[in-house]
This record gives sequence, C-alpha cells and structure tokens, in this order.
Amino acid sequence: MKKRRFFGCILVGLCFLLGACQASSVKDPDADIKQAAAAVIENLNTGEYEAIFENANDMLQEDLSPTELEALFREATNGIGDFEEITDHIIDQSDDEITDIAVVRYENGELRFTLGFDQELKLCYIYIK
Repeated sequence: MKKRRFFGCILVGLCFLLGACQASSVKDPDADIKQAAAAVIENLNTGEYEAIFENANDMLQEDLSPTELEALFREATNGIGDFEEITDHIIDQSDDEITDIAVVRYENGELRFTLGFDQELKLCYIYIK
C-alpha cells in the first residue's frame, strides 16, 4: 500500500513537471511581429529615423524619407508628452501582409500606430493616429 502511494505521488509529480515544461515552451505566435513593431516605435521615440528605413521595404523607402517621417511623427506627438509604454497589439495576418495596430501610451494621452509588414517583417507602411 505504501509503495503504491509512493509511486502514485511520484507519477503525479512527474506529470506536473512535464505539464509545466510544456506550458513554458509554448511561444507566442505573434512575438516576432510584436518585437518588430516595438522596434519601430522605439526608434521613432528615440529619433532613430534612419534605423527604421534599414528594415523597410523598397516602396516605403521610395515614398517617404527619414526627414519626412520625423516631421510627421513630431506633428502626431505634439503635446502628448513622453513615451511610456505599448499597452496593446492588435495583429491581423493575410497571405502577403501583416498589420499590427499598436496602442501606445504617452504622458498626456495615447496613439495608435498601424504598422504594415511583409512576410519577411520588412516595414511596408506606417500610420499614426
């Protein structure tokens, strides 16, 4: 009887450990997209406009310059204060495009960044509202 109880406790413990290992190894399928969006938002907030274009597709680089992006970003963030955090990501994926609407909190309000990426996570477009 004691042996059964002992082996039963060991079996329950092993099941618990295996379940915990499996749960911790599950990766957020949108993690790479969130990371790419966070990098764009961080670069905008730190004034690293050139860095954004290093990971942008050719069409965005032709349509918008770092100087123009800076002017648009300054206009959108005028009076909103310092960056605090990204509070949410709303991600939509299709065969050829990924869209991340990132909700970003600032000192005096929040903005929504709509960031479009291709399947290689190159930035295709950016809207700030």
